[in-house]
Amino acid sequence: MLGLGPSRALALATSAIIAVPVVAMANAGGIVGQSGRNNSICSTACHVGGTVPIVEFEAPQGTEVEPGAIVLFRLRITSTSPLQTHAGFNVAPSRGNMGVVDPVGTYQPFPGFPDITHTMPRANDEQGVAIFEFNWLAPATPGAYTLFGAGNSVDFNGGSGGDNAAATTLSLRVVGPATVTATVTSTPEATPTPTPFPCTGDCDASGSVTVDEIVRGVNIALGSPPVDECPAFDRDGNRAVTVDEIVEAIDMALEGCG
Repeated sequence: MLGLGPSRALALATSAIIAVPVVAMANAGGIVGQSGRNNSICSTACHVGGTVPIVEFEAPQGTEVEPGAIVLFRLRITSTSPLQTHAGFNVAPSRGNMGVVDPVGTYQPFPGFPDITHTMPRANDEQGVAIFEFNWLAPATPGAYTLFGAGNSVDFNGGSGGDNAAATTLSLRVVGPATVTATVTSTPEATPTPTPFPCTGDCDASGSVTVDEIVRGVNIALGSPPVDECPAFDRDGNRAVTVDEIVEAIDMALEGCG
């Protein structure tokens, strides 16, 4: 028997593999890109023939979150056929990132990848329900966002027939931390305001103090006329003219202002 060269042997082996009938098998691990975010779920291309399940989001921590928060959500898949005993899922956000809660049952292809899916189909409970948990890492920018989720209800026979999927969405809002501003209203005590005149007793702001102005200041100190007649005497802004202010005005008259 003649030996075959490497190229001939490879060609024969390839032909043999192609000739073997291929049985269509469902993908036991999850498929990303089938969350419904891009209008695509595994209801026609990869799983067909079964009844459509009920797919719902659960938000135990609410749908309004703070910027950058890590929030727990669930996707609940309810089978509508006793033959469809297991379920899988795919979830993706409009923005933000996903986080794995159950590292055995769920995964994302690599950190920062927007989709999260199942590692193996999950068995339904007695009510025909399978639940998958995951985290959403909210964006830092406040605004409105959406979670897209698809659930696949399968008969777990290894094929793609007898299965079906449905999709849903959940509206979310990222809001800033609540800020409470307390307004305290009080009446401040009157603070004396120094008179903006450069020379005490210079009633007409001429730059010098005359005898007439000093007499006017003495009269104001005695109670008539009012201090408004010559605010230049009221250096401390207390609405009165004191002996010290009259003495200071006399000094200005003798020595000059400034």
